[in-house]
This record gives sequence, structure tokens and C-alpha cells, in this order.
Amino acid sequence: MSVEESTQTRSRPRRYVGICATGDVDTDPGAGRQFTPLLIFATNIDPKELVDDAFLRRIGYRSYVTPPRREMYAEIFKNYVESTGFLSETGLIDFVLRCYEHEQRPLRGCEPRDLVQRCIDMCDYESRQRVVTRELIQLAWKNYFGTVPAVD
Repeated sequence: MSVEESTQTRSRPRRYVGICATGDVDTDPGAGRQFTPLLIFATNIDPKELVDDAFLRRIGYRSYVTPPRREMYAEIFKNYVESTGFLSETGLIDFVLRCYEHEQRPLRGCEPRDLVQRCIDMCDYESRQRVVTRELIQLAWKNYFGTVPAVD
């Protein structure tokens, strides 16, 4: 599948592997700079399906990140809104959680940031008051997930 074909696909991939490598690349070997690599793998696939035990033993640190519970999601949401300097409507987090429940969508730790950031972008673009509201969340939800939350 080409990149163009994959960007036109609307379904979310079920399996994901991401690799990030960082470090200072020594473009002048005579300069005496040390290369310090940092290699990060991220996947939603069971590691034993990808590699053998010998490879896994060579990865010094592994972290399993679980999906957030409702309380943790609410805390992430609240903290992100506060970090932006925005306010949020009373009961907004309960509204957002009901949207997830209604669509039987699993909670993801990155989504509070993504949803709130879309609300912020709309406020900035339309010169609105700096408050995250149900109306803005519904617009952000539609933009982010492609569905309209049918809760009130």
C-alpha cells in the first residue's frame, strides 16, 4: 500500500509499531564528539509477536502503558485545560466521559490534549472567550473522531 493509499484509508490501523532514534550524529569523526543513541520502540502489538526472547533481553527498559481509568482521564483532562490557561464549563469532564461511554470508545491518555487543543484552536480562530464548552467539545470530537457525540 502506498503512502497516498494509506492516508485515504479511514479505518484506524489495528497494529502499530513506531521507532524513534535520537542522538548527536558525529559528522566529523576527528572532532572527538561522542555519539549517544536513544532508541525508542512503541507498539500496540505483543512484543513476543514481533521479536524473539533474545532480542527482548537486549532492551534494558520496557514499560507497559495501560489505558487510563476514568479518574486518571479526568485528571489528565483537567490538568491540560489548566496548563493552557483556559477555563472549562462545569460538568464538562462528565460530559466528555459520557461521550466515550455512548460510543463505547476506549479512553486514551493523549486524547484530552488533542480534544482540548482543537477547542483552543477554535477559540483563537474565532476570537471566542477562553472557555472549553460542551459545544466546543462536540465540534472537536466531530473533527477528531469523525462522529457526532449523541449525548447531552
